[in-house]
Amino acid sequence: MKNFTFLFLIIFIYACSTKKDSFLNREYHKLNSKYNVLFNGYEALEIGKEVLYQNKTENFYKILEIEPIKIKNEDYEKSSLIPSFKVAEEKAVKTIQKHSMRINGIQRNSQIAKAYLLLGKARYYDRRFFPAMEAFNFLLEQYSNEEVFLEAKIWREKTNLRLSNNNLALKNLLSLSKDLKSSSKFNSLLNSSISQGFLNLKNIDSAIVYLNKAIKTERNLKVNSRLTFIQAQLYENLGMKDSMKVVLADLIDKKRRIPKGIWIQSKIKLISYEDKKGSDKEITKLKNLAEDIENENFKHFIFRTLALLNKKKLKDSLYVNFLNQSLESASIDDQTRKLNFRDLADYFFINNNFVKTGNFLDSLIKYESRNFNKNKLIREKKGIQLVIDNENLIKNIDSIIYISNLDYEDQKLFFKTALIKESVSAKENNLDFKLNEDFYFYNSRLVTLGKNYFLDYWGNRPNTDNWNNYELIKNIKSNIKIDKGFNNDISFSKKVDKMIKNIPKDSLELKKLIIDKNKSYLELGKIYKEKFKNYKLSSYNLKKLLKNNPTQIQKVDALYQLFSISLQRNDNEKEEYKNSILNEFPNSIYASIIKNKNFKNYEISDQKKIYNRALILFKQQKFEEVIKSGQESLPFLIGSEYFSKMELLIANSFGRIDGVKSWRNRLAQIKEKSPNSEEAKHAEKIIKMLNSKEEEKIKYLKYKWVFKFLKSDYRIENLKITFEDYIKKNKN
Repeated sequence: MKNFTFLFLIIFIYACSTKKDSFLNREYHKLNSKYNVLFNGYEALEIGKEVLYQNKTENFYKILEIEPIKIKNEDYEKSSLIPSFKVAEEKAVKTIQKHSMRINGIQRNSQIAKAYLLLGKARYYDRRFFPAMEAFNFLLEQYSNEEVFLEAKIWREKTNLRLSNNNLALKNLLSLSKDLKSSSKFNSLLNSSISQGFLNLKNIDSAIVYLNKAIKTERNLKVNSRLTFIQAQLYENLGMKDSMKVVLADLIDKKRRIPKGIWIQSKIKLISYEDKKGSDKEITKLKNLAEDIENENFKHFIFRTLALLNKKKLKDSLYVNFLNQSLESASIDDQTRKLNFRDLADYFFINNNFVKTGNFLDSLIKYESRNFNKNKLIREKKGIQLVIDNENLIKNIDSIIYISNLDYEDQKLFFKTALIKESVSAKENNLDFKLNEDFYFYNSRLVTLGKNYFLDYWGNRPNTDNWNNYELIKNIKSNIKIDKGFNNDISFSKKVDKMIKNIPKDSLELKKLIIDKNKSYLELGKIYKEKFKNYKLSSYNLKKLLKNNPTQIQKVDALYQLFSISLQRNDNEKEEYKNSILNEFPNSIYASIIKNKNFKNYEISDQKKIYNRALILFKQQKFEEVIKSGQESLPFLIGSEYFSKMELLIANSFGRIDGVKSWRNRLAQIKEKSPNSEEAKHAEKIIKMLNSKEEEKIKYLKYKWVFKFLKSDYRIENLKITFEDYIKKNKN
């Protein structure tokens, strides 16, 4: 027995060698590779693919990819978060290192080819496409059996598709398809890859041809249903609605045999195409679909489809309502959320509700991951920010004035109500709550908050019948223990008193608020008129200003803006506004504009030309001409975006002629006249720069001399000619 064991041990050690080309060595390493390391590697790969499939990120609003490659919240440019692909790669590498039998340039272990194939696949799914390509190329150079070779060629071209080498991949795949037998198990893999290549090149017709071939030969029902849904999407893209409906109906009939996501999308799409004029049948079907408890995780898709159907029917309120319901769905994906925010932002923008537009743009920016798109949204938000700021300022001032007009008890009640609402909403927004604390009485902070509010509002009442009737309970002792745990944070009395003290009571303070509010009305009137061409909203804000005790400057400006709107509309109010300006403000610049015979000939395009002419003069350093022409044209630029631009140009020209002091004063005037304009912000930057230069007391090593002459001095022209001649001679 001992001899037999010893003999077996010698044979085992002998068989372990990868340098000997014997039957025993080949079979040992082949079996050890196939049923041990390599087997575990392929198992890890399949587990990783299943995890990928269960947690994949899908954008059903675009044509799906033939094969998913990314799970939720993953960055496509980085490696996969699924560890199984790394395990599969390690097993493949271990097989190659431990069991490769390359003797005299020939690989004697047939399983090594499969190990390289596994290595390439694992790297492919891990989204490391260049290393994957390296593995496939190495395998193809070391030709093994026909089956592994063919599969490796297809996977190499799949990798080329991921690297955007679409034309090269298609050329090689189409060449393979000519020689592939109809009975080959790689038919579906090859044809689906060709279809993806044509999709990448936007060649839908060719993509459908090869996709149909892939569907006919694909036996895996999950993969088949995915390919079939993509087929329906392509028919929809080509406008072949009847073919699309047939495909979708076939998918719906498979019911629970296919993934729920594919089934529900097929159902939604098919119902949405049942739209008949004057019928709400499809809306009823979708509502029934949303009410089914099994579709809880897909409500956001259903509500969004309902919203779009109602938009087609011009039911705006239902459109907005269903978009909001979609946003409130617990399982909403980022793509649907972003599309809903985009649609709501567009809707409110068209309907001139710029505050809500800004809110939805803010939400959209929060969920946008791509920097290019995010910057684009930020620029879009910036375009309406001035409107939002002014609208919010008016609301805030209205609230302050309203509260200041209340008596003390009403003010106290107002702030108490606001504080309790704020505290209750804090519960919804607090992310630190435990799962069992969703109910009010399970949250100690809210319970304490409620107790303190009760004590502050009702006093220390006993726990007895008729507790809210003081006359009946005044002789009963209270047994309530006052919890002082949160007194520092949520004492209603102290907070309310502090808020009431902060309310402006002085008439001068209130008057200043009204002036600020009127400035916002005027600013909004001009923005709606010039930037958005919305004369209705512009008139509304300007008329609100006129009813709100404006200053004389604000009043004449508003009247002039209303007059110019009336001219655009050609309505009957223009004479009324014209007479008001001429009678009440006969010496104003606005009156002189109206009296000017050329006034009606000036359009926005002319205003742009006027500014551009002055800008050219400025660049030519003809500063006196800039000042003269600019001041003459200012009356014709009032109310337009070019007014403050021209003022800044004039201020800069005065700075070049009269020096820093004059420059600073004129820039300060621009800040005061148009505080919210871009030119005012630019003027403020220049003023800060000038102030910092003075504080630093910089000594310049390079500088220019400035010689001051009277305009009548004949020496100016001679000096100018002398300098020009000198510059020409010393130019090089």
